Amino acid sequence: MSRQQRRYVRVPTPPVQLQRPDGSKFDLRGEAGQGALILFFPHELTTGEIERVRSLLTAASLPTYQVSGTASGVGDGQAKLLADPDGSASSALGCDEAPAVVLVGADGYLAGGPAVGETEIAELAHDIRSQLTGEAKSSDETLGGARSGAVVGVFSPTFNRPDLARSLVLQLNNQSRRPDHLVLHQNGQAESYAWAIADIDTDIELAWIHTTETIPQDQWYEIPIRALLAHGCDVFFWCDHDDIYFANHIENGLRMLDQGVDFSINDNCGLLMLDTPNFRFSPAEGFTAHDPGGHSSSMCFTRAFAEVLVEDLAANRGRHGYSDQVLSRVTMPKFRTQVSSQSLTTAYVCHPGALSSSHWLRGGAEQLN
Repeated sequence: MSRQQRRYVRVPTPPVQLQRPDGSKFDLRGEAGQGALILFFPHELTTGEIERVRSLLTAASLPTYQVSGTASGVGDGQAKLLADPDGSASSALGCDEAPAVVLVGADGYLAGGPAVGETEIAELAHDIRSQLTGEAKSSDETLGGARSGAVVGVFSPTFNRPDLARSLVLQLNNQSRRPDHLVLHQNGQAESYAWAIADIDTDIELAWIHTTETIPQDQWYEIPIRALLAHGCDVFFWCDHDDIYFANHIENGLRMLDQGVDFSINDNCGLLMLDTPNFRFSPAEGFTAHDPGGHSSSMCFTRAFAEVLVEDLAANRGRHGYSDQVLSRVTMPKFRTQVSSQSLTTAYVCHPGALSSSHWLRGGAEQLN
């Protein structure tokens, strides 16, 4: 599936009518012309379930209408009640299942949804809130673009290993959902090895930053993250050049962020130990050795998180040993975060000469926890 196919495709608002509590009817497209609005179809949900969904939608800060078979009164002020007596509106809007939510744009087009189920509704509410507060900029031109249509950026420091830089680009080019931008940051060497990726045929926008001087470790990451922010990226993936990324890595990370969090990391990954001429591989290991509580190369986060992270890296330079320690100890407490054990999409590689893992080669996977 192409990247364009994954973007949210807007369709005209169907010509349906809804009924107010007083019995009067109105045209949905005309009503929304006064300003974008949210329709919530609870169907057979219990009162408690309805309140739980309402709480998700309240944060979106847009007029919200609860649509049922009949309408009586005006709820609690958070959701006005409307009626769809014959179910024609819910059917036309694709909101036949419970619970379902759709965002109706002011320009005569649907702007988001239908979102079915609490997970999708939470994602839609988060996208709307991000647009309204400026926390994130969707690649779509209007509210409600699906996160899978976001502008995705990957950043990776690289040093003294043109072979690994090339390997990373090839792995990302093999993703089921390719990133839009990749920034590689080589530092500490006079000679650039950008030639290692120059011949790769890809639609990923590649950028190579070459810093000849040796710089603090925090800047290995801060510099490429700032570059991705300048490119307008919405979602950021931390990919060290010496790890393995299976084909569903980007797609799975987007799905994790769809759950309404700003940061996600996986505490399970494959483990490849390279000790020439031998190797050992375990397809699934509990991995909590990195400071954020999982495999750092499985981390992904939103633009809002990235904007704060780069400032935290600059403000805490020299106070922590590694950049992911700043991320976990300073930035993560400020946001909604998730540690997941689902969908193993990375493998950690221990190899001679690595800064942080070569000492594990003799000890085995048990030393990782």
